[in-house]
Amino acid sequence: MPVFLVFLLSAFICALPEARAQQQSNCSDDTLAWVARADAAHPASVRAVQCFPAHVLLKLDMQGSGSLDVDVSHPAGQAFRRIGRLGVSPILEIDDFRKIPAPQQEAFETLCTWLAAHENEVLQSQAPRIPVLRRRLDPIQESVSIGNFWSSTAWAGLAFLLVWMAARAARKAMNTMAGRRDVIVLTILFVVALLLRLSLGPFGPHHVNGQGPQWILAASVDPARLFGYGPGYAEIFSFIKTIFTTYPDTAIFVGNAFFSALSAPLVFVLARKLGLDAHRALFAGALTTVDAVAIRFGATEAYFAPIMTLTLTAYVLFVSAAKRSRTNLRLESLVLATVGALVCAQAARIHPIAWGPVALGPLFVMATHVAPTNFRASWNEWVRRGARVAALAVLVVLVLVVTSGKVIASVAAGIHDHWDARAGGNTVGLWLLEHASIGLLLLAVAFVLAKPRGPLVPAVASILALIATRHAYGQSPIWIASYDRLWSAAIVIALASMIPTSFARVRHVWLLLGAAAIAAFAASFSTIAERTTEQLEHAFFRHAFASLPNGCRVVHVPRVDRRIVLLPEYAIHSPENAPLAVVAVSSADEVRRLKRSEPCLRYARTSICTSTDGRPACEAVEHGLHLVPIAERDLPAKPSHVMSTYDRDVVNVGLFEVRSPE
Repeated sequence: MPVFLVFLLSAFICALPEARAQQQSNCSDDTLAWVARADAAHPASVRAVQCFPAHVLLKLDMQGSGSLDVDVSHPAGQAFRRIGRLGVSPILEIDDFRKIPAPQQEAFETLCTWLAAHENEVLQSQAPRIPVLRRRLDPIQESVSIGNFWSSTAWAGLAFLLVWMAARAARKAMNTMAGRRDVIVLTILFVVALLLRLSLGPFGPHHVNGQGPQWILAASVDPARLFGYGPGYAEIFSFIKTIFTTYPDTAIFVGNAFFSALSAPLVFVLARKLGLDAHRALFAGALTTVDAVAIRFGATEAYFAPIMTLTLTAYVLFVSAAKRSRTNLRLESLVLATVGALVCAQAARIHPIAWGPVALGPLFVMATHVAPTNFRASWNEWVRRGARVAALAVLVVLVLVVTSGKVIASVAAGIHDHWDARAGGNTVGLWLLEHASIGLLLLAVAFVLAKPRGPLVPAVASILALIATRHAYGQSPIWIASYDRLWSAAIVIALASMIPTSFARVRHVWLLLGAAAIAAFAASFSTIAERTTEQLEHAFFRHAFASLPNGCRVVHVPRVDRRIVLLPEYAIHSPENAPLAVVAVSSADEVRRLKRSEPCLRYARTSICTSTDGRPACEAVEHGLHLVPIAERDLPAKPSHVMSTYDRDVVNVGLFEVRSPE
């Protein structure tokens, strides 16, 4: 197939039109009814845009004087304005409500006045009409859209293109003995890595603080749940979920294990393209294969695996493009670089933490120019090399802006809502001042040992980036170790490049290194096998929910201060257009009101109840209710977040039937 077809496919992906959002709301009939009454009484247009658990997003349209998005929540929480038990918050792009135009302020105050007079009518707002199991995702709603440029079809097209390019490269490599050996090695690496991740993976949530189900629900039900992070995760995994429609979480876990397993052969290929021989490249790939942390987050919902695999794919494409540009294959080089930039764009759309590894891409092109023979090049040749690196950086930025500019801008604007980067603000500078001599010594040793020296360029950049940013992921040791893996490829390849070539070809040395790798894997097995309380809790409730009668609803306490526990509601069998299967409550009275209209109602006592701050909230809900236990289990107290500990060694969780008073 000619390279022009690859170019046309890439251009087609770039030219895909932006998915237009549907105008209809997903809110319940009760919610739409009170919103209609508010609209009739309000001088501005009031409409419900989107409903979430305990939240309704409204849009106030002032007919020529702008519009204002307003979040109405119950309970109030940390809302901008409290009206009885309701919270009302304007969604602004500035930090001062008084700075918005007067018509918008007046519209907000008028809405608050109406809500104060009709507070009891608004309490039905927490039952959005979202099918729990749906075969295909609906488009993200317009007013909460974050620039959904790519659809799942576009992601499928890009995936097909990458598979075709990999097959084409493998077919070409099979023409030589060395190429055939490399294909066999990377196949073995992938198979072993996949088996390790599927056989030893937790098949449960990896996110800290109980937020794993949120990402599964975003991919299987409602992409708008991740509007503060980006649509990339839902774009990728909704495509995978359409293949396995019955169990969306299992489909995501298996898909993530596949992504994690791909990182091992990609590290091997990248090392080979950066000039390492097959033995040392195998060392880098083998380290990635048996990495305990990568195995731990493989069969989970964590976004680390797809980000790592996508950025590694982009690095391979960028290095391949750089090599072809030196052999006058300019068009093929441009195509490879463009596809690599598209892959970077998809990674950047998953989560802001991908932005750093994406920015590392051009440094791998620079690495192809750092070799002993290259240092004797003329000044003009160095200028041309610098121009190639700069051109690639410009291409990546251009593709990011064209495909995902609105996404990145929107996520960046709200990044302070998800990140707390106050500690260690100038960590790189402080570290260099305190450890400059040690750092320079290690760099000098690495420069002497490394052959080729090119991988040192992205490796040093990765280490500096880690020093500067890893404190933001300090919620738990495994969480920060997972973040480290996004930057590990260049570091692992640089370590492999320091193995002397003569040393690497000795058979007994590789037997020794193999034994060391097995010993390291055995020593880290406790990390692989460890399960947090929330992972065990997820498995318990997933099994318990699957046996509930069709249409049954579950109430629970999802949040107390910063502690969150979300439930696997995707395991509950609910009819199409049924109210939300899992309902957040804060008092026994709310449960009693629901019981009057719900013949099948269950109460979930979660791990949040086994904490000093969470126990009073759970007791307030359970007080006076007639609860009949259906299933209970005692779990070991192993928190996922260092700040969200338990006050007992054993965490009791259970599912209870809520019965009407005798």
